[in-house]
Amino acid sequence: MAALVGGDGVVGDDSWVEVFRGESGALAFVQAEGPDYRRVLAAALEYPDDQDLEGVMIEVRSGELAVFTAAADGDGEFASPFGQVRPGPVPAKHDSPPRGVDPGLLIGTDGVTVYRLKVRWYTTLDDESCFARWLLMPVPAGH
Repeated sequence: MAALVGGDGVVGDDSWVEVFRGESGALAFVQAEGPDYRRVLAAALEYPDDQDLEGVMIEVRSGELAVFTAAADGDGEFASPFGQVRPGPVPAKHDSPPRGVDPGLLIGTDGVTVYRLKVRWYTTLDDESCFARWLLMPVPAGH
């Protein structure tokens, strides 16, 4: 199964998508912009999800979820296969990614086989800060 997710161009067509894993096994993909980038990321992660759009169920039978960016064309330094997840530092600004970061992640699902997608499009926090967020929420077995 494959899913193609585009960023929210209103947040910023050149913004990065940060990937986080919560203690529950939930995965959060956050696109953020604002003068205090780290604060916006934290606010996006803490923002309630009760009003998020409910999406499809995604079944992951392999035990691994491959996430990559279509911005990399597969040539040169980005031609290597996925490696293990290597968390990197949170950038101080949305336009300053760490150097040498691989464009892909191979994330072990730790036994989760089904996720529910939840989406929150362009959301303002104040006059200068906004985010969009895609959540993959684990679905308990049998539901």
